[in-house]
Amino acid sequence: MAISKLVMPTKTVSVAHPDYKSFVVDLKYISRETSRKIAKESQRLRMEAKDAEIEDITFNLLYAREAFSGWKGLTYNILSHFVLLDDSQIKDMDEEVPFSVEDAAYLMTASQPFEAWINKVVFDIDSFRK
Repeated sequence: MAISKLVMPTKTVSVAHPDYKSFVVDLKYISRETSRKIAKESQRLRMEAKDAEIEDITFNLLYAREAFSGWKGLTYNILSHFVLLDDSQIKDMDEEVPFSVEDAAYLMTASQPFEAWINKVVFDIDSFRK
């Protein structure tokens, strides 16, 4: 049988953060083809905007749309370990942060530890063999 007939284009797994076990993200495997498509679209949009910062933001939004299916257990307290929060605006630090693709993309842009963890999972094929 041809290898191309056996390959799954994507698969979703739920992954708990290694330091915050109650924070679980549903992530989809990003194939090489999808990764190239994201990079190409991001580059095209950057050329139109003529702004490197736009490319980073656009890339992370396109990436988040492909990689994230959702999350649960992300509280403001856990979020404060990824980005500096103005907690005077938050009534309950144990309240969960609802998932949105835009927030996932923002965290990919604003938090190096969050981005590193997500990329480690998404680009490690062993994460999807379970």
